[in-house]
Amino acid sequence: PEKPRLLGGLNLPSGSDANFEVHQGMVYAIIGSSGLAIIVVHIPSAVRLLDPVPLPHKVVAMHYDGDFLYLVASELLDRNDPQTETKGIRIYDLSTPEKLRFVGSLDFSWERVGSHFQVVDGRAYLLDWWTDRGWPQSRLTVMDVSLPTSPKLFSSVDLAGEVGDLAMDGTTAYLAGGRSGGLRVLDVSRATAIQAVGDLSTVATALRIRSLGSVLYLADSNRDGLQVLDAS
Repeated sequence: PEKPRLLGGLNLPSGSDANFEVHQGMVYAIIGSSGLAIIVVHIPSAVRLLDPVPLPHKVVAMHYDGDFLYLVASELLDRNDPQTETKGIRIYDLSTPEKLRFVGSLDFSWERVGSHFQVVDGRAYLLDWWTDRGWPQSRLTVMDVSLPTSPKLFSSVDLAGEVGDLAMDGTTAYLAGGRSGGLRVLDVSRATAIQAVGDLSTVATALRIRSLGSVLYLADSNRDGLQVLDAS
């Protein structure tokens, strides 16, 4: 740990996204309008890039869970193609790591799709935000993905103000308040009846949050830096 050393690597095409997932010796990464890159890393000194998987949408988030890769599709790449007039999640089977197999999707009717996305215990959580007449607005969407071939929408709840990030711990959602600061806690055990159960005024600009059990790590880009919170 004191002296890490480089084992291998490769250059990705320009426009590649920093968002990636690792599964059974494979790395899956978004490469701009080219689609999804599949990188073989079984042998670190001989990393190789397979042909990209074309995608009709811009992917703004991805998450690996079990043998499935979940992609959040947002901006259309071909506005003349009626098949791309939807946004939502796309699910791929990774049981054969070198060959993705599309198994299911769930489309959203709203225009904006956020980039904070997690899958926990058969549920998917998507956080997105926008500005309405100059006022920040946010939304948390909960989906049932226990059967990846047939995902379903549980509920979608609008949240007042800006939310900068999302961290899940079981059926508790921790929301970083973005430029509004602070922390919000939601109980999502009943996905169709999400309830606010707590809040805390913390850093002035809460941009990122991570949870490790009941310990929360809240980060700010300004003078407050990192705060560690006990949510037990």
